Amino acid sequence: MESMKTLILRNCLLFGEIPEYIGELEKLKHLDVSFNNLRGEIPSTFIQRARIDFLYLTGNKLTGSVPPWLLERNKNADLSFNNFTWQSSSPDECSRGSVNIVESFSPSTITSRKAHSCLKQNFPCPASRNQQHYSLHINCGGNEITVNDNTTYQDDKEPRGASMFYSHPSQKWAFSSTGNFMDDDSEADAYIKTNESAISNVSSANAKLYTTARVSPLSLTYFGLCLMNGNYTVKLHFAEIIFANDSSLSSLGRRIFDVYIQGNRVLKDFNIEDEAAGVAIPPCKDIRCSSNTSYVKDPLVLGWKRDNRHTT
Repeated sequence: MESMKTLILRNCLLFGEIPEYIGELEKLKHLDVSFNNLRGEIPSTFIQRARIDFLYLTGNKLTGSVPPWLLERNKNADLSFNNFTWQSSSPDECSRGSVNIVESFSPSTITSRKAHSCLKQNFPCPASRNQQHYSLHINCGGNEITVNDNTTYQDDKEPRGASMFYSHPSQKWAFSSTGNFMDDDSEADAYIKTNESAISNVSSANAKLYTTARVSPLSLTYFGLCLMNGNYTVKLHFAEIIFANDSSLSSLGRRIFDVYIQGNRVLKDFNIEDEAAGVAIPPCKDIRCSSNTSYVKDPLVLGWKRDNRHTT
């Protein structure tokens, strides 16, 4: 297998350490061992693959230090949601271009006051109580808009997503996106898709929520930051705006994914088209949750829309 270019062992219940010989595969361009139970350090042989195009190690229990060469590379590498040891030479911020390190360090090892809370597991809120808030509205993948009830949804227009951490200027929310599209024969992946058909069963003002949507082929996590403690309703707005309802090849597409809120799976094998009984029809899901850490995390796979969180 020395000529292997792509190796994907995602979500396979793998445990133990990553073998050293993986770094010796000279032609390897795409490695994905995300969402397993891998432990130990990143093998020293990986420095030989410094120019690998896509390296996905997210969602494991990897420890040790993050090699400096990994942080300095301009290729996509996702190290998020691990248990690395922070050192004085480690970065103070999560925004590292194409290297995603959100929630990748053990909090007990971060000693610098300059280190951003996004590096720590569970993304603790650094703000004082009077700077916290209790509602949040995001137009995922779209412009800032105001809908019928005078609710304003903040814009979400960051175009990248293969290995991306983005913090909104409002500092109320952020997102982490992982994955590249391997089957669309496109040289440049698009992580924001535009709707070209009319949305049914909603007003013209609310239909603007479904003009565009953020998509992700592997994992998409939104963070509601510095939310006050209490009970919340997470309102998720979905609509299938890419697949068609006709006799074209686009009609054969299927979008099936899980939705997690606060680490709990609330929707399993969710299919937007089946739920709505058609395309371009927006089903809405209201899900109750609580926050006792001034923090709410919603990992989802593929595109979605989210309404507000409000105390009840």
